[in-house]
Amino acid sequence: MHLFKGLAAISVLCFACIGVGRGANAAPAYENPFMRFNAEIVAQTARLSAEGRLPQIPRGNGDITETPEFPARTLARLGLALEGLPRTASARTAMAKSLGPRKIPQIMMALESEGLIRESVRVAKRFGIDPLHILGPIIGENTFNGFIDRTIQNHYHQMFAASDIQDMSQKMRRLTQAAEGHGCFEAAISNYWKWRCLLFYSTIDNSNGGVMSGGFYSLKGSGTFGIAQMQPFLLWSLNDIVSEKMGYGKFEITDLESPMRIIFDNKQMLAYLAANAVASIEVYKIVAGVDISKNPGLTTTLYNLGDEYRRAYDFNQLRARSSQMEVPKVNYLGWYVNNFEAEIRTYIRKYQ
Repeated sequence: MHLFKGLAAISVLCFACIGVGRGANAAPAYENPFMRFNAEIVAQTARLSAEGRLPQIPRGNGDITETPEFPARTLARLGLALEGLPRTASARTAMAKSLGPRKIPQIMMALESEGLIRESVRVAKRFGIDPLHILGPIIGENTFNGFIDRTIQNHYHQMFAASDIQDMSQKMRRLTQAAEGHGCFEAAISNYWKWRCLLFYSTIDNSNGGVMSGGFYSLKGSGTFGIAQMQPFLLWSLNDIVSEKMGYGKFEITDLESPMRIIFDNKQMLAYLAANAVASIEVYKIVAGVDISKNPGLTTTLYNLGDEYRRAYDFNQLRARSSQMEVPKVNYLGWYVNNFEAEIRTYIRKYQ
């Protein structure tokens, strides 16, 4: 997979980015433990993956019989939508199970009317994944955190002024032009790892003026947009994968207008959702040593929570300490998608 082209460079990526301006032999002041890859282990894991011999995480929610906790903002949205405020695990589970029969048909019919279920199946074939990895985040987000009739009709020009985009582009330019940030882009690796390098650098070094903290991700009081509530900053990290698979155009990391327009292009966004799922699946193969490709609830969880490579690293450490087979845990959105997997598949079957 393109995502892991140049794996040898990943193992020294943190040194490449922080050594800039300190001399070629200078010892780094810090390193990113989550980017510490052993080339032999990576090669072995890649071989096992190619041979289909990695441990396979099964479908479903495992031993998680009740819906995991809802975030505070989700609770507030549910309350505002007059769905109530569930206080216990059993109340959350009852609410999730009551939402499914009402929300899933509404969401799927809205997607079908725009040709997006058919397109999801087509895109999934291009990426070699299950369409539920694409549809899961859309269904989860529009059940709990949005309304499909609104998000599917939102348009770029309705929401942003040119000054908003110029401001965010300028902040990104400052970050990438700083010495350490610039170093992230010199390694022969995919956009995915360049972006992770930049995120790590920006959270531990204040020389960039703190532009990645607090409101950096916020535009118009929100950080996520579109049919699956994605951050525009994430799109550049997936842009090279999408371009390779779908032929869509590339854009520069300092160009915030392009990803914002893409986010409101529902058809193009399906490819970015697919690329995000592929990234999560590949990261878990290489870093955690397990294959999560059969569990759309897990990729939906990782889509919602982000930071998949650190979660994969932590899961790998858990596996190393445990005497039994450990399984990654779904959150409330992943649980919901897995719980209603059969119902969701009835809508996509005719396109497969």
